[in-house]
Amino acid sequence: MMPLLKQYKKMNAPLEVEYIFYAKDKRDFDLSNKIESINDILVDAGIIEDDAWRVLRKYRNAECLGVDKDKPQCEVTLWETNANHVE
Repeated sequence: MMPLLKQYKKMNAPLEVEYIFYAKDKRDFDLSNKIESINDILVDAGIIEDDAWRVLRKYRNAECLGVDKDKPQCEVTLWETNANHVE
C-alpha cells in the first residue's frame, strides 16, 4: 500500500481533511480508530508532516457511505487551507 501513496506530493500545513469509508461488511466499527490509522499512514508515507492539530486544522467530514465487500476503502481528500497556522 505505501508505494502507491509515494506518488502523492507532500501537503503543506495547515490542512483540512475529509474521510469517506466503504466498509467490507455491515459490522459496526470505531470510526475514530480508523481515522487515526489513516492519519498515521499519511504521516508514514510523507504526505503530511504530522497528524497534530497544527497540521490537520479542520475535519470537514468523516463518514461511512456503505458496504463494498469487493473493495473496502477509505477515500481521503486533503486541502491546503488559509487558516492561520499557530506556531
